Amino acid sequence: MSTDAQTKPSAKERNAQILLQRLTTINELAGNTTPKEIAEKLNISSGYLSMLASRHKISLAMEKKLKPATKRNKASRIDIAVLKEKAGSVPRKELAILFEVSEAYLSQIASRHGINLRLADHLRETMDARCTKAKAIAQVSQEDLEAASKLLRNNGYTVLLPDPFKRSSPNA
Repeated sequence: MSTDAQTKPSAKERNAQILLQRLTTINELAGNTTPKEIAEKLNISSGYLSMLASRHKISLAMEKKLKPATKRNKASRIDIAVLKEKAGSVPRKELAILFEVSEAYLSQIASRHGINLRLADHLRETMDARCTKAKAIAQVSQEDLEAASKLLRNNGYTVLLPDPFKRSSPNA
């Protein structure tokens, strides 16, 4: 019986050997293999693996492989040639909508490339004419105003009409 006790290691020694083998394997694979793969290879849970690694100060972090930096920004959306072509003939707001950027960013890119976004004088005059035409259309007759207010009152709305005796000119 004494021979069996000498050849057969105790449970404590077996556990120590198993732990040493696991730690050696973890140390070899750490950094090159994911923790999940290491746990599967050792047939242990990933929680037990992280506990062993933290107790024995083994880092399981993967080595980061550096990728070349990719520069992606809004400037790639703006085709400078198209911007130069349309600058001065299309309003800034429409250009911003076309390139899907804000007006401020469009102005910044234009100034960086020396592009003047200001409308030409003849175009500015036509834009002003459009605005005054729109204001003229907005004025309605007194009969239309009374008919609309009567219709709204009949449907339960409260209508507040402007004071007819109040002057609307800015000089008043």
